[in-house]
Amino acid sequence: MKNKPAALFSIAIVFWSQSTMSLPGSQVSMDISAESLAKIALYYQNTPLKDNEFDFSLPVNASTGKFEKTSELFHLVGNIEQAEIIFAESDFILKKIDEGSGVINLAGNFIVDKNSYSVTQKLRMPVLDKISQATPANGFRINFSSQLLAEKYSQGHYANTFTLLITPVS
Repeated sequence: MKNKPAALFSIAIVFWSQSTMSLPGSQVSMDISAESLAKIALYYQNTPLKDNEFDFSLPVNASTGKFEKTSELFHLVGNIEQAEIIFAESDFILKKIDEGSGVINLAGNFIVDKNSYSVTQKLRMPVLDKISQATPANGFRINFSSQLLAEKYSQGHYANTFTLLITPVS
């Protein structure tokens, strides 16, 4: 007797579902949606950057006498049209990491098509569909330069980490 209610319940479900499917003119509305999120990859010299790190050592520039370097071209590749780039920091200070104390203050610029823009101000850049579309006109370079001549700083190794923010623009 214990199995009778279970058997009746099963039969009721079968009869109900068959009767529902046989009604003329029945319809079901289905709302279907999908969301594609913005995706941007940073490329350096036509190669995607891995591990979110980039080594950027500053040598002494023979003509200016400062610690200075200008990168090769960076490009943005993704599924949106534009993005804004800016560094998260407002001050660029290299701190002495070996014995003693000292700092090197830096100035930074984005260079786009031979024009310079401060790395502390948002700069809108095109985002390419694929890296094969890269040209000097749709890429950017980064330049960092010490404020003083290299000879003005005490001997030692200076370093710090700075963060480039890339924000999709709708």
